Amino acid sequence: MKFFRFALPATLSVGMALSSCSNELNVNDPWSDITVVYALLDAGQDTNWVRINRAYLGTQGVDAGAQEPDSIYYGLLEVWMDEYNGSSLVRSFALDYDDSSRDLNDGFFTTEGYHLYRTTETLLAGRTYKLRIVKGDNVPVVTAEAVVLGNDVDWQTPRNNALPLTLVPNTDYSVTFETQELAKVFEVSITARYKEYMVGDEANVRFLESVYTLPVKSVTNLNGGVTLIFGYTTETLLGALMQNIPVNPNARRFLLGMDFKALAGDEDLYTYLSVNQPPTGIVTERPDFSNIEGGYGLFGSRSLAVVPNKQFNEAGMIEFVVNELSCDRNFGRVFTTPGGPDTCFCVGNRQCN
Repeated sequence: MKFFRFALPATLSVGMALSSCSNELNVNDPWSDITVVYALLDAGQDTNWVRINRAYLGTQGVDAGAQEPDSIYYGLLEVWMDEYNGSSLVRSFALDYDDSSRDLNDGFFTTEGYHLYRTTETLLAGRTYKLRIVKGDNVPVVTAEAVVLGNDVDWQTPRNNALPLTLVPNTDYSVTFETQELAKVFEVSITARYKEYMVGDEANVRFLESVYTLPVKSVTNLNGGVTLIFGYTTETLLGALMQNIPVNPNARRFLLGMDFKALAGDEDLYTYLSVNQPPTGIVTERPDFSNIEGGYGLFGSRSLAVVPNKQFNEAGMIEFVVNELSCDRNFGRVFTTPGGPDTCFCVGNRQCN
């Protein structure tokens, strides 16, 4: 684990990768090959990815180099992952090169696309994985290691059961769970999944979602079992969800379910996020963080735990439709009448007809 301090703007600091606390940069230093690595291992994914770039310096300035693929990409590398159970090596497997499945957006750097390495090998929670990047003969191997997190958070509210959600005006609610071992930083999100069609075009149904992300929390105890509470109210929930759903008088929408997600990251990810927060106060210099031996970047772990497809009870569904924050989004409530199913939409003043 290494900390660097940079005098250059953030857009340049990764490329220069200074390895000391000096505030001076000698642009006439000899060229050196600096490998930049980013990966977050996740046992819950069927494919895990490692992004490997190179940092660069050139006589034509950063603008010219950024447009040249050879400046930021290697050719084919030999990339390995070693799996350890404690101190015992269990297996080793090579990662596959992939330069076609991800595209870069137009911008400052070349748009040739990501150069990635991937594996479909199953990663096990609690195991240590050591990355080895072999760049050629007589070139130091770049290494990094991370312990893979489990997704075994102990959900308290909401739970994975059939009990419906409530939604009452001016009421406090929470997402509450106990943390898993080695997890340091947590982000909770609530996703509303819904379908939508336009009046006169009922056959063209779209399936969409809106996400409310709550503030990030961290813990000091990495042994697990820490109770975290992410609070929200009816108004903060609906306000955040409706911000992502445009007002359209011709739209007709129907809520399908609510998904509650807890995304966890390890201690290295927490440190990386912390040192990359926007600076506050008069001191703008800050340390940079890397846990790559022989290179620069982040090799960590994350996990995702989900309570899916929660439904509101009858009163909660009515509130979702007629609340003043959601009324003009035209969500419908389907109910049963003696003549068959019917639907009502909000018409204002907390009325649904």
